[in-house]
Amino acid sequence: MEDKRKYLFHLPDAQTLYLVGIYEQEQDECRYCTLTTEANESVRGVHHRMPEVLRREEVSGWITELGAFYRILKNIPPSLWPRRKTIKHRFGKRAPLGKTLPKGAFG
Repeated sequence: MEDKRKYLFHLPDAQTLYLVGIYEQEQDECRYCTLTTEANESVRGVHHRMPEVLRREEVSGWITELGAFYRILKNIPPSLWPRRKTIKHRFGKRAPLGKTLPKGAFG
């Protein structure tokens, strides 16, 4: 049986990691997809793919500018670094990776 490990990555100079994604609202259901790219050197040892990452200054453009899609997806992904194996959200509660936080925990 293969040993699976969970990894949590972050940008070394930022608290928040913004992932590129798309969504569609269909009746009462919201569908979403996180876009990925070929892994760079910082992630390649863990997986061959990595999420497309937005820099903080790109978030507004991604949401509001139609042409931002093409510009942002041409970016070279930044290096990501491993972080502790627990997630702390804004209310100060902790949940081990792989565990579900209570409904509404993120407001």
